Amino acid sequence: MNRRYFIRQSGLLLAAANLSLPVFARTPKSLPLGVQLFSIRNYLNKDFDGTIAKVAEIGFKYVESAGYNRQQHTIHGQSPKVFREKLLANHIEPISAHANFSLAEADASLEDFATVGVKYLVCPSARGEYRKTAQGYYQLAEELNAIGKKAKEKGIQFGYHNHDFEFKQVENELPYDILLKNTNPEYVFFQPDLGWMIKAGYDPIDYFKKHAGRFPLWHLRDISESGAPVSAGSGKVDFKNIFASRKLAGYKLGIVETPTSQTEGISHIEKSIQFLGANKLY
Repeated sequence: MNRRYFIRQSGLLLAAANLSLPVFARTPKSLPLGVQLFSIRNYLNKDFDGTIAKVAEIGFKYVESAGYNRQQHTIHGQSPKVFREKLLANHIEPISAHANFSLAEADASLEDFATVGVKYLVCPSARGEYRKTAQGYYQLAEELNAIGKKAKEKGIQFGYHNHDFEFKQVENELPYDILLKNTNPEYVFFQPDLGWMIKAGYDPIDYFKKHAGRFPLWHLRDISESGAPVSAGSGKVDFKNIFASRKLAGYKLGIVETPTSQTEGISHIEKSIQFLGANKLY
């Protein structure tokens, strides 16, 4: 082999390597995990497009929205159609959404989220009028059933997300138990927020055992010893132990939710997905 031929062949090999490596480097490794956009809402308000691109770069495959405006029919400031298009353009699926609306408002709201193409729609919290009495929670269960039935007709699964107040006795009854026992599994699932549950002093696994299969969508929230929200893996939530019961729970997808911060929100969700990915908790 002469020197000129060797140099030319080496250059071709180097060029081929340089063509392939950058393509791989530019493609983030997407994990089957979602992120609750409430965690980074300050960023979205300033730069929606850039923030969504960053979420994709970090490696999230799914998002769960939280910025629904019923009157304007917008989600994080975008129309349902544009919201969907911008996410799909970044190879992110808008799989879930948090939205609080009444039964009377359900048809219009469900139409918005059918346009987005969500598979899960979650009531983020009990409205104040329901939280005063045990009877209020029984009434809420009825409304959840009715909305859930409407949602199912549109191909959407409807659920309820807990905080810690559902685990405080109201007239000698536990609100979370009222909701679980009085909603139809055909129409209503439950999104356990692991951090809020543990802050309230309850073990999510106990609920997975009592109500197997009703918890397909989880909020992967971690908390400090004092109960403050922190990045996943830096608090006291034993994710490994809880994930060992995911089949019993009916687990389908985990949604990261972290402290909302003007300056560190992106850092929190990045640390969380790194922890969950390193431990294969998804």
